[in-house]
Amino acid sequence: MQSKDNSLRELNSRLIAEIDKLKRENINIKTENTRLKQDIEENAKCEAEYEIKIKKLEQSNKMNINLKDKVMKLRNDIEEIKKKDQIITNTQNILSTEDILSENLE
Repeated sequence: MQSKDNSLRELNSRLIAEIDKLKRENINIKTENTRLKQDIEENAKCEAEYEIKIKKLEQSNKMNINLKDKVMKLRNDIEEIKKKDQIITNTQNILSTEDILSENLE
């Protein structure tokens, strides 16, 4: 009977040791789980911030495209004005030359 008692005590000691080991592992797992949840929350915040930045960059890109289009149109308009100005200048020169010739003929 005593050997049975010793066996049960030994088994009980091993089970208690195993339970303690499992409790420590459980605490470690819970700690890791908490850390992972915090990481997930931090990642979600960062992702939201990045989404906001991406939207701002997309808006800036659209504005840049619009401004580039406007600059290109203005450049084209300037070229047209220069061409018209040159035509006017040429016409004025021709008229001035004709006036001088006309005065010389009189």
